[in-house]
Amino acid sequence: MRLSEHRLGRQWLGQFDARDIHVARLVLDSLKLVSLADFEKSISNIIETICAKTTGHIGVFSLDERIIDPNNKPGSAGRLAHALTNLNRLHPDRILVQPSETELRAKKVKNIVLFEDFVGSGNRVIEFWDKWASKTLKSWLSYHVCDLWLAGYAIHDGGFEAICERITYLQTERIHFEIRLLDTVNYWPDSILSFFDRHAERTELPIYPRGFGHMATPIVFQHGCPDNCPVVLWKNGKTFHALFPGRGIPVELNSCFEEYSDSGRGPGLLWNIGQHRLALSLIAEMRKKGRSEEYLLLLAVLGLLLRGVKVNNLTTVMTVEFSRIEDLLAKSRELGLVDGEGAVTLFGRDIVERSRGSFLALPKLPVTATGRGVNYVPRQFK
Repeated sequence: MRLSEHRLGRQWLGQFDARDIHVARLVLDSLKLVSLADFEKSISNIIETICAKTTGHIGVFSLDERIIDPNNKPGSAGRLAHALTNLNRLHPDRILVQPSETELRAKKVKNIVLFEDFVGSGNRVIEFWDKWASKTLKSWLSYHVCDLWLAGYAIHDGGFEAICERITYLQTERIHFEIRLLDTVNYWPDSILSFFDRHAERTELPIYPRGFGHMATPIVFQHGCPDNCPVVLWKNGKTFHALFPGRGIPVELNSCFEEYSDSGRGPGLLWNIGQHRLALSLIAEMRKKGRSEEYLLLLAVLGLLLRGVKVNNLTTVMTVEFSRIEDLLAKSRELGLVDGEGAVTLFGRDIVERSRGSFLALPKLPVTATGRGVNYVPRQFK
């Protein structure tokens, strides 16, 4: 079930007037929802990638908020630590979870990985590093006794640059995230950004309408909503009720995360790059559920490739996990839709053209008795 179709989603939508309700619905349908299962799968994929590139034991650490400030309550680091502990049980010969300096020395650990679910401004990573990193650890890194890694689900360009500037022991090739959000990519159209700015006045945090760092992050996790998301999603007001109050996720919404698929952002992306008929086709198929979600996502990939988006940038533009993009491209090559270099084949172009074609031959409408013909539109039409 989509957020906009859920009871709580409809309640949230009911707080907006006729002018904005359709924009608000588009916001909910365009969010990238990350389930607990998908999150843990991503962490597992990253660990496997790092294991394949290294040898010996790997020390993994979640960024515990209580190290930054003892008064902080447990947050997403707890969920992350649980996922890492599970990986330790599966690979005890490679992975050490939150090891002490004594353990690091005894096991001759050569790689230390800091894990974070989402990095926005990078402030939390930097604050954690300043409190956590000992002189001994910094000495090991300086003399290349071990290497430092940073990994997680998603990272924003601003945070990426801030962390690299502050933590000089961290090399860019040792930063691994499923999704990187770029400053140069507009993840929301101007109409939606205007919606965020106007309605932030109804919340208790109007000075950050697009969330902290003004990033308007389009990603929400089942274990919590990042504070870099627009405040209308997570901050209450005197008479306004957020969908994710206090950045918490109501249990009732779990089904929206667990049954979620990534094709919801496809139509908007295709429309913004000029693939208008293909975007409309995807919307129609999504509404009537005439095609599988994988097929719709595959069409979005083909449409983006035809508009010049590079294969390596698909993950960034679509906010889809790298592993899933790889699976889609592998299936596309298997079906003959994409060649070995990532270019759309003639067969792939034909599939896209046929999908567009459903909006070329529109049915003829009967002439109405009003005399206004087929162009008549009621004044009430929104």
